[in-house]
Amino acid sequence: MVHVLLVDDDEDDQFIFSEAIKLCFIPSHVSLASSHDELFNLLPTIEAPDLIFLDINMPGYDGIKCLETIRSNAAYHAIPVIMYSTSGRKESIDKCFERGADFYIQKPSQIDDLVKVLNKVFSKNWAHHQQLPTPRENFVIY
Repeated sequence: MVHVLLVDDDEDDQFIFSEAIKLCFIPSHVSLASSHDELFNLLPTIEAPDLIFLDINMPGYDGIKCLETIRSNAAYHAIPVIMYSTSGRKESIDKCFERGADFYIQKPSQIDDLVKVLNKVFSKNWAHHQQLPTPRENFVIY
């Protein structure tokens, strides 16, 4: 079973994401956090997630700051992080790539499209991902 952690301050987006995960090919469990502080209070209390999805636009510390904190912490550094945002701006995507995100997903407007994207994420060979980081041209998953 894949343990997924979603960090998103929008309860509707949390619900849609959780429902989409249920429709994916891989059995999974979803943990939720709604902020940088909640994320770092939760992480020490749960089994390490296999994947972290980070929304960029959150109040206080945004998803990019969360990414920087994850990448600077030895306990969490190796966990794959997928940025998950409504923004498709090149500047945002570039900033996430430069700060060590593994992939970037622009939030689809339809749940079926989200299921397709999540299945692409789950099909990645995560065991070898740390040795072979994502090339820039494959960073955004559609």
